[in-house]
This record gives sequence, structure tokens and C-alpha cells, in this order.
Amino acid sequence: LSQTGPGSSSSPGGGHACSSEPRATPQKRQRQDDSVVDLTDNEPKFILPNCFGARGFFEKYPPVVPDSEKSIILGMTPDARETQLIRDTAAVMRL
Repeated sequence: LSQTGPGSSSSPGGGHACSSEPRATPQKRQRQDDSVVDLTDNEPKFILPNCFGARGFFEKYPPVVPDSEKSIILGMTPDARETQLIRDTAAVMRL
């Protein structure tokens, strides 16, 4: 039995015309990824000293801050100082 009427079609595609011409895909823009910075090219290497495994390292070599940096740090509000300390700590952990 063959049915004809609304909603039925004898073509296998459900009555939709199928174009045999391939569509040209539009050219996509290249993404520019500025989030990655390669610090290894032409940069001198800085190796952190073995301070965590060496007992008494900080007593023997206490950390110091240059006077110019010290005045900037002491001029910051406590909240700004806390935020900067968190950022600096996270940066050291990523190393």
C-alpha cells in the first residue's frame, strides 16, 4: 500500500530537495592566543636555591627587600598588601 497526501512522500529523503553541489565553508579567523608567554627563549635561567630542604636556610640567608620596594609595600593598604601577597605566593607555587 502506498499513501499519498500531506506528510508523506515517495522520495527517501522525506520530500526535501538535496543539493549535490558542495557548500563552500566560510574561512575562519585565526585565533590569537596571548595567554601563553614563553619565558625560555633568550632569557637567563634563574634557579631557586634549595631552601626548603636545607635546615636553617632562611636563618643563614634571611630574605631582604630593596628599600625602593619596601617603601611601595609599606605604602599599600592592608587589603592591597594581602591581595599582592596572594598573587605572589601563587606565582611562586606555579614555578
